[in-house]
Amino acid sequence: MEEHSPVAVLVIGTSHISAKSARAIRDAARRLDPTIVAVELDRGRLRALQERASGKRDHRLPLSLVRDVGVTGYLFLALGASLQRRLAGIVDVEPGVDMLAAVDLARERGAQLALVDQDVAVTMRRLSAAFTWREKVRVLGDIVLSPFRRERIAIRLDDVPSAQTIRTVMALLRERYPSLHKVLVEERNEAMARNVAALARRNPGARILLTVGAGHEEEIVGLLRKTRGIDVIERA
Repeated sequence: MEEHSPVAVLVIGTSHISAKSARAIRDAARRLDPTIVAVELDRGRLRALQERASGKRDHRLPLSLVRDVGVTGYLFLALGASLQRRLAGIVDVEPGVDMLAAVDLARERGAQLALVDQDVAVTMRRLSAAFTWREKVRVLGDIVLSPFRRERIAIRLDDVPSAQTIRTVMALLRERYPSLHKVLVEERNEAMARNVAALARRNPGARILLTVGAGHEEEIVGLLRKTRGIDVIERA
């Protein structure tokens, strides 16, 4: 059986509202000299980011999306987009600056661009089906009671959270909202790892720079380390 050259993969976890993440992606590219740049996007999200960056689209979500993603999925997208815009406004960057930086990098270097995330419509339909009433009530309770809670997790908006902070947040998400964690984190991590593995099989000897949100990094690295034919490069 023919043996193929192993594929080198460097995974970089980013913040979607951090200009530092954009610089970190370029630093990683100088180190790896990637032949493929893979990003945590699907075609729809990439198009939306590019249109918003060029001023061709505003941040409002069309109501027609409800048909594709379900009511719960639509509300989650709307709330998430609103929160991300507010946080991004504080640090004066456009949401998705990290992903757009990776896309631009691929074009500048003549590298192949690979969109490896699960289609957002699939993810949101899964969330609409899986999110339980208990969790929905818990979300409302957490929103109302959050100003009165003593527990606080300090996060700098202009930087990527530490590995320990991410683990703490992921553990809290898994405990309080298990279906949300499963659909938005676990299932997407598995999908992205599968897509990167498929890229590796089709491109023996490639060097892949994979850019994902920091909350996905650790598990995806673990999944890729178990994948034959892939060498995961340690981050500097």
